[in-house]
Amino acid sequence: PSAWCDADVFDMLPAMERATAERQHRALDLAVRSTSTDSLRFEAGPGCGKTFAVLRALSQCTFESPTPLLVVATCTTLGMAKDMRTSVRQLGAAPRIKVFTVARLFMLRDTDTYGRQGAIRYYSQCIAPFGSAEPGGCPPMQYADVYNLVTHGSTLVVDEASQLEWQFFEFLDELCRFARRKDLRREMLPFCGLRVLVLGNLSQLPTMRTGAD
Repeated sequence: PSAWCDADVFDMLPAMERATAERQHRALDLAVRSTSTDSLRFEAGPGCGKTFAVLRALSQCTFESPTPLLVVATCTTLGMAKDMRTSVRQLGAAPRIKVFTVARLFMLRDTDTYGRQGAIRYYSQCIAPFGSAEPGGCPPMQYADVYNLVTHGSTLVVDEASQLEWQFFEFLDELCRFARRKDLRREMLPFCGLRVLVLGNLSQLPTMRTGAD
């Protein structure tokens, strides 16, 4: 409980809130102690603080890490991004955890497609130019954040993931493999070693679909 609030304040919380804080503390402890290859699953009802608990764990990790960690949190709407940024500021982690909507981070165009071919096209047009040594080359700076994430980011948080199609995660996995293909130690790991934390309730919100889909 001391990880969430002062001991005196914790003692004043109603019993239900104390129980919730204790469960969050246990989840926080497990998340912080896990390794990059661990798969963890936490279940809780709506409004129980799942996202806040994960952000708190990541905030603690970034404080304790001997090397800088690039942590990116994404959500699907501008309102959700605003609320998440507020939580990050409350944790004092704003310089270390960046928050975007999925659309703002990846800036996918109407002509972009998922799958391996879509990842190849996106990588060649949006990511590869950053590593180009051609004189006078000018990488598309609007993709700088996603370039940093897929090349050397440590963690991606996807909140309310049920609003995204599963093909998005296939696309992300392929994109990370192109961007990190020289890292032979992690090539067999999902997303080539990028830790992806998926939050949401698949029965709470339907997948967003467009057109004939």
